[in-house]
Parts: sequence; C-alpha cells; structure tokens
Amino acid sequence: MHMVAFHIAHKPSLILIIQKTSVFSGPLLFSLPRSSVCLPCPPGHFANESGAAACRACEQGYFSSKQNAAFCLPCQPGSFCNTSGCSGCRPCPGGQEAPQEAAETCETCPAGTFKGASDNRCKACRTGEYQLQRGKESCELCPENHYCPSPDVKPVRCPADAFCPRGSVEPTYCMELFLYKAGDSCQLTPATVIVLAAFSAGGILVVFLLILRRRQEHGRSSLKSPLLPRGSGLGSYGGTEHTEPVYAGW
Repeated sequence: MHMVAFHIAHKPSLILIIQKTSVFSGPLLFSLPRSSVCLPCPPGHFANESGAAACRACEQGYFSSKQNAAFCLPCQPGSFCNTSGCSGCRPCPGGQEAPQEAAETCETCPAGTFKGASDNRCKACRTGEYQLQRGKESCELCPENHYCPSPDVKPVRCPADAFCPRGSVEPTYCMELFLYKAGDSCQLTPATVIVLAAFSAGGILVVFLLILRRRQEHGRSSLKSPLLPRGSGLGSYGGTEHTEPVYAGW
C-alpha cells in the first residue's frame, strides 16, 4: 500500500491524499493498471520479466502451448508457424518440408524427392523410381522397357538388344559372345552351340580312350602271369617239392 501526495497548484495549503493500490507481479504473470491481481499469460504469449504490464506474443516460428510461459519454444523441423502468438506449430503438408527449427513457412520438395503426410522432411525417390515435378507426395515406378538412371531424369527408352523390366536403373544385356536376345529371353548363339558340341564330343572321346587303355593294360598283365600258379607242389622234374631223392642200390 502506497500513500501518494499531489500538490494542488492553486491551493498550496491543500494537499490531496490519494490512496493507490498496486501489486508487484513476478515473471510468468502481469498486472493491469489499478489491479490487485496478477494474471497468467495465455497460450501463445509470454512474460519473462517481473512487473510486466502485459504479455508479449510469440514471434513467427515460435509457440507456447500453455499458460504462465516465461519464453516461447521454436517449432520443430517439419512444422511451422507463420503468425505471431501461436499456441502450437502446424505440420508441413505433403510435398513440403521445414528442415530447420523455428520455421515460418514450409519449402517445396525438389524434383527427384517426395514427402508423405506422415514424413518430417523430403526423401529421395527409391531405386527404380523417379519424380520430375516439385512438391509431390510420392514417386513413380520406372515403366517397363525403360530405365531410370536418376530420380529427377525422365525415363530412358531401353535399347533393342537389352532387357528393362519395371523399376530398372540400367539396361541388362545378354552375354555378347555366347548369348543373344530373343524376345524376352537370352538364347545361345550358333558359335556357342558349336563350341559346346565340340567340347562334348571331346569329353566322350577322352572317356572312350581311357576305357580302352585300361582294357589293354589288363590284357597284358594276363599274358605275363605263369601257366601254373606258385605253390602247386611240382618241382622242376615233375616231382613234388618235398619228395626225398631215391638212389639205386649197388
């Protein structure tokens, strides 16, 4: 309670005594003139000093979602606030992003990228996809008989001697020396067929020669074997090996 005295100019002897009631408000609160109560700052506003007469609105890119805020928070990446006094940040729509915090607006995704409604930032198209326009929520799959070397480049027509299924990044060729393209598949070239036939015939000939050689070796070993097997009991003179010699008497 303060007693404030004012001097009346025309009547020096008269002193007017006026009572003025005021309340000292701390941070987070403010007081109106001639008010005895401090009021909390509403959402989207703040007061960071004692004795504030009014709350200040949060700047663009910042927000305060609760009462009694002493400062405002920056909008997180993927959200924005383009007005002052925001009580919350809004998420960027599909095809747009806010890569930095405290964003006031969202940026359009460049070509070759996309951003869905649930994504926080733009993403590059997946392998085999492309997107030529800006600010899109999805990418297109590279069509059949085309290939997409880069997500921001128009699909390229597949060469006549190559294969390009859907989602191709580069053309696929048959082996030039041994195969050639025939419709949707690779087939053996005539030269490859001749080479394979020659190798097959050579393999069969080698197997035949090995079998013939083994038979010849077996025949030679049979001719070298004795007519009578060892241990038959016959001596060099037709007698048995253990027969005692017989002498004619005198």
